[in-house]
Amino acid sequence: PSGWDEERSSAWQYLGDIFRMAAQYNQSLKCSLNSIEECPKFPAYYLDLSMTYTYLQNWDKAEHWLRVALHLPMPDTTLIVNPRDLKTRALEIEYHIAIAKMDLDRAFAASEKMLNILPGNQMVIDRLKAIENARTANKAAQSIAYLTRYLESAGEAHKIPSLVGAIPLTLEQSIS
Repeated sequence: PSGWDEERSSAWQYLGDIFRMAAQYNQSLKCSLNSIEECPKFPAYYLDLSMTYTYLQNWDKAEHWLRVALHLPMPDTTLIVNPRDLKTRALEIEYHIAIAKMDLDRAFAASEKMLNILPGNQMVIDRLKAIENARTANKAAQSIAYLTRYLESAGEAHKIPSLVGAIPLTLEQSIS
């Protein structure tokens, strides 16, 4: 069933999108909240809040509104709703939150899901490669740190300069 509340909430959503594109984030947030006030059953409005908080780099609020959106069922409506777009928006937000929180595994998982929805998308493919490279570099750096501590505790700290000298240039560059 459709009603005027759905149309008004959509109008607020469009206005919020315009403000977000114009980097007027506080206005965008107000519009998203007005969308929810008019008709709280659409997950897209909560994704809009999450996206705006992502632009503001307020990761906790972005994550909160993402979780709310993901737990709402799709409403029965006559309005045009594209579940694929909602899913890709949610995954894009998830990726940015994960990167900001340095959760490479979560960022990788979100990107893999996005690639399943958008097969062959070069941006997503490049993103997956970059995340995998970062995860590999992170594991290598952790291993070096562990081995350094081990050498110190084993009384062989004199070997640490050789270990540091053996660090590949690519790893040094990815850390700095």
